[in-house]
Amino acid sequence: MTTMLTSPPEEHDADRTRHDTAAGTDLERATLDIVDGEIVNDDENPLPLPVVVTPPSVRMELLDPHELIDSPRNPRNTIGDLADLTASMRVVGVLEPLVVVPVDEGFMLLMGHRRKYSAIEVGLTEVPCWVITDQGAVHQILAQMLENTHRVGLTVSEESESFHQLTLLGWTEQQIAAVRAVPATQVRRTLRVRELPQVAKQAIDTGAISFDDAAALAEFEDTPAVYRKLVGELGNRWRFQQSLGAARASRAYTAAKDLAKANLVIEGVKVTARPKGFGYDSAEVDVRKLADADGNRLDPEQIKTMPGMAAFIERDGTRANTVVYCTDPDKYGYQKRTVADFSWMSEEEAARREAEEQARILLREQLGDIVEARRDFIRATWGTAKAARTLYVPALRATLLGQNMSRSVKLDALYAGLGGADSETLTTAAEDRLRRTLVARWLCAMLSNLEAATDETAWVDEPRTVAFYDMLAGAGYPLSDAETRHYQLLTADDTVAESHVQDGDPAGSATADESDCDPVDDDQPPGDVADARGEPTQAPVAA
Repeated sequence: MTTMLTSPPEEHDADRTRHDTAAGTDLERATLDIVDGEIVNDDENPLPLPVVVTPPSVRMELLDPHELIDSPRNPRNTIGDLADLTASMRVVGVLEPLVVVPVDEGFMLLMGHRRKYSAIEVGLTEVPCWVITDQGAVHQILAQMLENTHRVGLTVSEESESFHQLTLLGWTEQQIAAVRAVPATQVRRTLRVRELPQVAKQAIDTGAISFDDAAALAEFEDTPAVYRKLVGELGNRWRFQQSLGAARASRAYTAAKDLAKANLVIEGVKVTARPKGFGYDSAEVDVRKLADADGNRLDPEQIKTMPGMAAFIERDGTRANTVVYCTDPDKYGYQKRTVADFSWMSEEEAARREAEEQARILLREQLGDIVEARRDFIRATWGTAKAARTLYVPALRATLLGQNMSRSVKLDALYAGLGGADSETLTTAAEDRLRRTLVARWLCAMLSNLEAATDETAWVDEPRTVAFYDMLAGAGYPLSDAETRHYQLLTADDTVAESHVQDGDPAGSATADESDCDPVDDDQPPGDVADARGEPTQAPVAA
């Protein structure tokens, strides 16, 4: 195969004029020499690529692969699996010459590290090599990047190291992006990978986490404990997403709390921690439960700076709610509006009630932190037409049995992501779209019921929640600590744990009769519902 470097004549002339007038270092002039060109292969269709200027002089020699020196600038950390290349080389030899440059110790590889080691494995003592004059460090790095991109590609961390080498030589992100024909934002993200711990690099190299996930780690470099926890979850995509969601929610709340506290201090409000036994066995009372001597309700905003008033901040998801309270209503002439009387409680009972309430609040917050991770899992697992067929029978059964199929408006994006269509589209939709829409509607209804657990005022169908947890766990979703705790609370009563397999609940049904479902084509029958649902015979545990 012959490789030639070409560029349009008119662009070449324009570049020559620009170079003649440009002043600066050799590196700056080398940077200007990058023009739009293409690598032309005799064996393949032309592939547009940015290339490095004029080809150096070349001569052909047969060299011993054992004596070829690996380039210290080669960004590849490993040579990868050589099995296919070695097998081919045993039959046809080295079809494409290696590229080397002369150095004091002999010859250094510029391109062909994998071919070198395959030749050694085969037992060859001579391999064809193009010997070229040294064109400088920049040209070597660029050439190796282009070489590796179109063979066994560099891993993300290896490419990050390549980009870093170029920055050390004075290249900007925009210049690297122009040579690699990628957006500058991708170059920037790739460079950040180099700063990650080794376990994170391995996770992104293997595809266990995405660019965005890897970049998210940098958000918590100033919080070592959170950073270590996130790194520890890199082996499981969904556990990582759950921890990331919780960490972001906690950080957002902390920022909101600090801002709320600062505003209260500026306004002259006394800020305290939540009083012990607040709401049960404490002298302090929320001003919203108080009235003045004339029976008028108190406005927290108007009364918060008056004598006897104070405030504490409590969490509501990522929001910071301010609770204004009176330290001693009787002393300051206020009366309780509510009839709630816990005077019959012992101190221990009041403390237990308060602890339970705080535990419920904390659980709701923790469940709210990981909703996006759970939604992403559902979209990734059942977001295709083929995957939707595995849930068609339980979704159809739920519809025929009159199960509630309503969903929260917060799930509209997920509904669309699962292939759900609007009413206008459904009037002319084909069978496959109708099936996906039905499954999307059912999934969103089940999820809407589950997520209602984060709202203390909402009614939750507990058997359906248990059934949905079982289905998620059976499909490979690792329940978070909060979800596992929620599941355990719901199944503490055996009747709740078992009731979801009765009364025709679709998610609790055993394997559906596949004859009830007409697949779009005969060679792709609907999957076993039990496989997607999982058996609800025991509580799932957090991974």
